Amino acid sequence: MFRILIWLIPLLSNFIIKSNAQGLIDGKNLVQDSSFEEIDSCSGNSYGILFLKKWWPPNGPIAVYYSACSPLPNETPSGVSLNVPYTGTMDLYQQAHTGSAFIELGMRFIDDKIYTTSYIETLLIDTLESNQEYCVEFYINLPDFMINNYYTGQTTLSYKYITGFFSDTSIATFPSQDHGLVYYYDFYPSFKAYSSDSSYVVDTLNWIRMTSQYTAIGGERFLTIGSLKISRSDFYIISNPSAKHALAVHFIDDVAVYKGKCREEEKQQKTFFNLYPNPGSGVFSLNYGVAQNAQLVVYDILGRTVLYETLAADKVLHHFNLSQMSNGMYFLKVISKDDENLYSQKFLLQR
Repeated sequence: MFRILIWLIPLLSNFIIKSNAQGLIDGKNLVQDSSFEEIDSCSGNSYGILFLKKWWPPNGPIAVYYSACSPLPNETPSGVSLNVPYTGTMDLYQQAHTGSAFIELGMRFIDDKIYTTSYIETLLIDTLESNQEYCVEFYINLPDFMINNYYTGQTTLSYKYITGFFSDTSIATFPSQDHGLVYYYDFYPSFKAYSSDSSYVVDTLNWIRMTSQYTAIGGERFLTIGSLKISRSDFYIISNPSAKHALAVHFIDDVAVYKGKCREEEKQQKTFFNLYPNPGSGVFSLNYGVAQNAQLVVYDILGRTVLYETLAADKVLHHFNLSQMSNGMYFLKVISKDDENLYSQKFLLQR
């Protein structure tokens, strides 16, 4: 069974996060709580997926829920308030695309047989109209361990597309195959969502937008996201191609369904960035180009801001010093005056 983290001690109880869902400009996103913020209580374990108000795992609590309100016990110093999900180790750290939560989905193979898989499902705000075209979009990336491949005897796999299903009743009521640990829905998906260039996803830091067009039959009320009719050969093998066990995992955030064609992805202004050295012993340099002044922000592994400086538009090189900080992984962002994320990069401070 692929990774299920058991978080033993709830750090907060009876805590409700107000929705900070990613909405569309016209406000017509049909997905409730699109960024997974609304929960009944702040669970301190992987079964937090069951505390989501507007989403549920139709085949059991195999999908994993990460939220800033429930890090692993003993990982957060007393009094520190996280503003990003923190999954316990450097290799599983990730900031949400928006808000402070996201979900992990995945599947595992033994040889070519599916061993486990996970899904999430929600009830749409309104039913879909017959013959109406809709856009499905969401953001994904891979956990670090998928690229680092720490698991002996097991290969990791990269997604080229993510499947989903629209239905007039919950998919939990549909016939499924019992693979011993979890049910798998082995039927054709309603859509396959791809990135803008239809490439395999190998980014562990930046969120990749996935989209698909869907023409409604009419009357669909439920949306399910997860692997449908997918085999091991549908993935790109990152390493160990001969390994018997294979694991495919991705994070997902900000789900939207709206009428019409998928909106064009916003084009960034002409920018360029290069951070060096990486790893570095204290002093780092950022070669950059921005049309207007921007902010350079550096976070530590707990999501705390350790540096906040201005990048001048009339310059192309900026040096910053972290010599007083502890060794470890840090995260750099360049943010425009309109709060647009222009650049993100992980880097290692190592003396």
